[in-house]
Amino acid sequence: FLGDTLGAVAMRERALALARDTPHPYSADVAKVFAAVLAVDLGDVDDIRVRAAELSAGRERSWVFDVNAEAMNGLVGVLDGRAAEGIARIEGAIESLGPSSPAPGAISTLTRVLVAALEFANDPAAGLTVADRALRLPGTRLWEAEIRRARAEFRARSGHPRPEVEADLATAARFAEAHAHHGPGQRIAATRSRLRADERH
Repeated sequence: FLGDTLGAVAMRERALALARDTPHPYSADVAKVFAAVLAVDLGDVDDIRVRAAELSAGRERSWVFDVNAEAMNGLVGVLDGRAAEGIARIEGAIESLGPSSPAPGAISTLTRVLVAALEFANDPAAGLTVADRALRLPGTRLWEAEIRRARAEFRARSGHPRPEVEADLATAARFAEAHAHHGPGQRIAATRSRLRADERH
């Protein structure tokens, strides 16, 4: 979130190393979930596949981790060209959590994965619906800047008027700036530049 990608990756590797060296399976699984979330936030397709495979490594554990593995493998399905199946898996994972998160931010986290999946799948109509749903969720607002950036992208792909797209990007940028979310702010700026370049062509 602070825009220190190299630092984030290094910290992830440190966390995973500790998880391997510490005989506490629950903590190891938590580290794997956050490693997967980082891969999604960085948009690193290869790493998303690696982290999904790590989460799927078989043994008995809390069902919450199975839900995270299901969502991440749904995202891999989208990346592999099985969009409908993959998105259905992510939606099913979210629904299995019930109306309240079994862990802080669980529903918000998986909804953020779903937004990413819909962006990869190039499904702007569903993307707008899910982005609006994500923005209505209570609790953590960690991904608000990114969700609003994706919402602008979905609007652009749907052919919405340019002022509406710019308004979404401006709102996203204000949120990112107010919360010192420099990484999402960089993604917002990159999206704005690309959309303007596409418009000129």
